[in-house]
Amino acid sequence: MTLGPTGFFADHGGDANDARYVALAAAVGPAYDRTSSHTLRMAYRAELNAALTPAPGMHGVAAAQAAGLRCVAVPNRHTDHARFTAADLVLPSAADLPLDALLARLALGAGSLR
Repeated sequence: MTLGPTGFFADHGGDANDARYVALAAAVGPAYDRTSSHTLRMAYRAELNAALTPAPGMHGVAAAQAAGLRCVAVPNRHTDHARFTAADLVLPSAADLPLDALLARLALGAGSLR
């Protein structure tokens, strides 16, 4: 069994039902523990949420950077553009750089997106 687009996770739309877990247990073997697996996932989610929750009063670019994330800012005409100078990239419009092009730049490991 392949745990990929054509296996356990294929087209389940979030419905990881009992039949899928039975198939996963069969693929992993006797070491598979559904309860332990679920507990670990929930602990990771809580840890990730805590890491991504900004300090009070911290927003936007500063919050992203504090969480260790890359930041692409798309300020609108009503915002103070000086608030975005620390972003990795500032775009006048999200239409200026398609998402696939932005992700490709990130995947190439470009140090700065500027």
